[in-house]
Amino acid sequence: MTTETVTLQTQPRSILGKKVQTLRRQGITPVHLYGAGQPSLALQVDTAELRRVILRVGTARPIFVQVSSDDEPQLAFVRDMQFDPVRMDLLHLDLLRVDVAKTVKVEVPLYAAGDAPAVRLQKGTLRQLVSLVLVECLPLEVPEALYADISGLEDFESSIRIEEIQIPDSITVLTEPNQVAFQVDPPVVIEDDIAESDGAESADGDTGQVAEEGRDAA
Repeated sequence: MTTETVTLQTQPRSILGKKVQTLRRQGITPVHLYGAGQPSLALQVDTAELRRVILRVGTARPIFVQVSSDDEPQLAFVRDMQFDPVRMDLLHLDLLRVDVAKTVKVEVPLYAAGDAPAVRLQKGTLRQLVSLVLVECLPLEVPEALYADISGLEDFESSIRIEEIQIPDSITVLTEPNQVAFQVDPPVVIEDDIAESDGAESADGDTGQVAEEGRDAA
């Protein structure tokens, strides 16, 4: 399994320090590319394009960073995004360069797949206890997400552990294998509803008794 990788077009950046404010006003985000034993690079990228790439791949999947048309793309992960605390504009981005031939450790999102009978038939509530799974694999093997088949959750005693999730052989899971990822909680019975139900039954019983006494008196 090879993950589809997106290419981010960048340009070398000569404006540094506080002067990068001029770039942001022009719709350009300053970027810092580092790691893998190579020199750090000051880059810049179109902010709108950068947002599209981040929304598409997130921080778990690598991207190819194209510095110039003459250079080979460099594989990197999004590592640090700085935002304006008020307007939430993207101010700066760090990209961690990685070696395509060396494994990386990445947290991958976990989702439920299928239908849980305990939810559909017994009105239970699906509870997810693990949302991110730590895996180790080659950069281009990092999955977009992992999926757990919840069709085996037939009652409230059933659960799905990390070790029971089907994962490609090329990926090593580092999250505790015995950790419960999904389970179904029984429906919550509200005491007020029980009291109202009991009260209604009691009222019906009293009414019947009064009616019966009335007939006897007649």
